[in-house]
Amino acid sequence: MKLRKLSTWFSVGVLLVLGANVLCVVLIEQAYNKMMAVQEHQRLSIQLSNELQQETEQLARLVRAYTTTGEPRYLFYYYDILAVRQGEKSAPATFNPAIYWDDVIAGRVLHVLPKQVERHLLKDRMRALGFNAQELQTLTQVFAATEAMKQTEQIAFAATQGLYDPDKRVFVSEGTPRLDFASKLVHSQAYNRLKANLAHAVEELKDQVSKRTQGEVEQATTRLQRLIMVLLASMAVSIGLVGLAFNTVRRQVLKPIERLKLSADRLSAGDYTSRTRLDSVRDSAVDELAVLGETFDSMAQSIEADISRRQTAQLALEKARNQAENATKVKSMFLATMSHEIRTPMNAILGMAYLALKTDLNARQRDYVSKVHNAAKMLMDIINNVLDFSKIEAGKLELEQNRFLVEEVVSNALALLQQRAYEKEVELLFEVDTPHLLDEGGALVGDALRLGQILINLLSNAIKFTHSGHVKLTLGIDAQDGESITLRFTVSDTGIGMTAEQMEHLFQEFSQADGSTTRKYGGTGLGLVIAKRFVELMGGHIWAESKPDAGSRFIFTARLLRAQQRTPTTASLPGVQTLRVLVVDDQPEARMVLVKMLRHLGVGQTSGAGVDSAENGQSALEMIAQAQQQNRPYHLLMLDWVMPGMDGEQVLRTLHAQPPDNQPLPVIVSAYDMDAMHDTVSRLNAHLFLSKPILPEALRHLLKGLSEHAPASPPHEVGAPPEAATLPGQWPDCLPQLRILLEECNVEAADLWQTHKPAFASLLPVQTVHRISVALDNFDFDIALALLPEAETSRS
Repeated sequence: MKLRKLSTWFSVGVLLVLGANVLCVVLIEQAYNKMMAVQEHQRLSIQLSNELQQETEQLARLVRAYTTTGEPRYLFYYYDILAVRQGEKSAPATFNPAIYWDDVIAGRVLHVLPKQVERHLLKDRMRALGFNAQELQTLTQVFAATEAMKQTEQIAFAATQGLYDPDKRVFVSEGTPRLDFASKLVHSQAYNRLKANLAHAVEELKDQVSKRTQGEVEQATTRLQRLIMVLLASMAVSIGLVGLAFNTVRRQVLKPIERLKLSADRLSAGDYTSRTRLDSVRDSAVDELAVLGETFDSMAQSIEADISRRQTAQLALEKARNQAENATKVKSMFLATMSHEIRTPMNAILGMAYLALKTDLNARQRDYVSKVHNAAKMLMDIINNVLDFSKIEAGKLELEQNRFLVEEVVSNALALLQQRAYEKEVELLFEVDTPHLLDEGGALVGDALRLGQILINLLSNAIKFTHSGHVKLTLGIDAQDGESITLRFTVSDTGIGMTAEQMEHLFQEFSQADGSTTRKYGGTGLGLVIAKRFVELMGGHIWAESKPDAGSRFIFTARLLRAQQRTPTTASLPGVQTLRVLVVDDQPEARMVLVKMLRHLGVGQTSGAGVDSAENGQSALEMIAQAQQQNRPYHLLMLDWVMPGMDGEQVLRTLHAQPPDNQPLPVIVSAYDMDAMHDTVSRLNAHLFLSKPILPEALRHLLKGLSEHAPASPPHEVGAPPEAATLPGQWPDCLPQLRILLEECNVEAADLWQTHKPAFASLLPVQTVHRISVALDNFDFDIALALLPEAETSRS
């Protein structure tokens, strides 16, 4: 039988039984209501019979009371009772015959009948209660007996009032009251027989009413009991039907499902030979489950066959995997060998090209050598990216956990790309949203080298795809707690931007925005992939925002541990709060960044001081003149050297021609080589030079010198103090930058080493200094890197 048919029959049976139960309940309710109505009818009928009996006895007592005492009120009560019974008068509102007349006679209740007559004949009341003809006939006998007594009572009433002559037995109009005769008359044997006849008639009426109403109650009770028995029988049928349904479901549904479950458990445990065999017991299972069992057995058989095929294929795959692993090992060994073999001659090419560029060459020769040098650097970058990517893919790249200053990492990255930005005439900017990250406040624990590599990658990409405008690096805090801090780096540019389709290919191996990008700008497409992996290893995220021709923004976060500060940090430098500084730059972003950095360092925080800005040389001269007139001269002039219209040189010449009183101290801000401007700025009394991009340490060094009233000196770059500034026992601050240059096989490491060699010579053994110099002369950067101390060691 099909499950659908079985469920249909069961549903029909349940509905029928439920319908029968509901019908029985309705009939029981009706029978119950009928029984309650019959009982109420019985109560009212018996109550009316009792009232008739009580009134009869009350009339007899009133007659005897009147004939004994002669008080008229008894006579009035007598006639009122008869008038109420006959419907001639209305009963009081709260009328209870059982106690009302006794309370009236006792004087507890003032007897006053309503004036409005509502006829309620005793016979009509009995008809309304359903008294039958026999009972009404008995009621007639009661009335006849009452009338017979009434004739005797009338004689007694007349004798009491003196209106009856007992001797002549006639009614008279006037006579002597005969209370003795009246009392004797109502106590006579004849009167008592009439009273007894009335009592028998009333009792017979009560008996008839009681029998009739009791029969009606018994009939209603019997009907109710029968309906209850029918309901119990229907419930028994329901229970039987449920039991039959349960047995059928258990035998034809639950047991087959249990067999299916056991087979499924064995199948999930790996026993693919398990079968349900429901097709062999089709009579004991519904058709649907039998078909399901057949399907399950067929599926198990198919799985068993598929597993067998897979095992055969697995053996072949394992063999192929072993071969692939062997090939991977060979490839890794090949890359490790070739990396050294390729990097060594490439270092020589880079070094020789770099040295050749330092010699006197004609234009054609310099062009040839520059192309060789640039191509070699590009090839070295590709080799480094491929090797880093290979390490990441092999899972062998681990982050170091050393102490570093985030300001130094950012400064080193910007310094490495300064020349590239200068060559493309792109403004390179650095902005700090949170001043607490400057100096020792930004002491963290992590891999400074990889963090710098991420920044260099993003900044170099931004410079590559920006032909005019600026590239800005913004440093801020994304989240922090007691032990760690999540930094947020944003690299924004005003370059060519990207479409939504191009952004979908970002962070994919060996992929750039599109094929034309690769052809035009070069590159392997591994830089962003490597940066993304480094960011993820640091517990952060990286994403990009861009629109075509509207520039791009690359944002990444990095979660790093806090390091203990070695020196206490202050919110601002001493003595700079009262300075008034004027920043002059034609680039709005450059002005904003420099003004913000000055304020972070505490410049112009007191009343009357401040940091102002001007967008060109003419505006700057006007603001300087206005400040002098207001006797609030500027102390410092941060002057961009290259501006449209009136450039920095023209501004200095104009100021130089004016009286020297209250003239601001000029600081030349430029990305150009200071040596080329040496003679010009010296003649114009400018002795301070700040290189772009403006870094916090360089600006801090400048402001510190000003606050200490340092004497004027020949023009020098504030961001690169001389070697003598190195304190005994403290490694030069350029050490992290030097290590990065050596790891990237950048020939600029040789120049940086020569510049700071005296500082290293005071801290390293003479033999070590000599070996590093020889290695750099031979462009063997790996040996030089191995001889240098670690970054963390350099700060210990």
